[in-house]
Formats: sequence, C-alpha cells, structure tokens
Amino acid sequence: MYDHNAGPGAEHFEPVMVQIERLEEAIYAVQFEQHWLQSQTDRQEVGVFTNPSFVFVSSRLLVHGCYIGYHLSERV
Repeated sequence: MYDHNAGPGAEHFEPVMVQIERLEEAIYAVQFEQHWLQSQTDRQEVGVFTNPSFVFVSSRLLVHGCYIGYHLSERV
C-alpha cells in the first residue's frame, strides 16, 4: 500500500488508512445486518396480520362486538 512517490512521512499514514478501511468494512456489515433485521421484523408483522386465523378471530370479535353493542343500545 505504501506509495514511494507519496512523499516523506507517508508511511506513517499507512496503518491509519488500513484501520479506516477495516472500520468501513465493519460499518458496512453492521448496516447490512440492521437492514436484514428490519426486513425480518417487517416480514413477521405482515405474517401476523395476514394470518388467516388472526383475520378470522378478529372479524368474529368485531361482529360479536357490534351485536352486543346493538342489543345494549336497544335496552336503553
């Protein structure tokens, strides 16, 4: 990595540049993992709300809630 035409003292920057390169790779890996985890979370949320049993149960609860509300309002 050392460039002989870089001038005096350039060899002191080589370890710094190597460390910067490692840090950039580590940041990229963390960002990739964050995006992957977010996509998994989004996928799980979609799975919960599109699950047929969840839709069925929630619709039944809504219908029964409406019936109860209707009957209670007639008694008042």
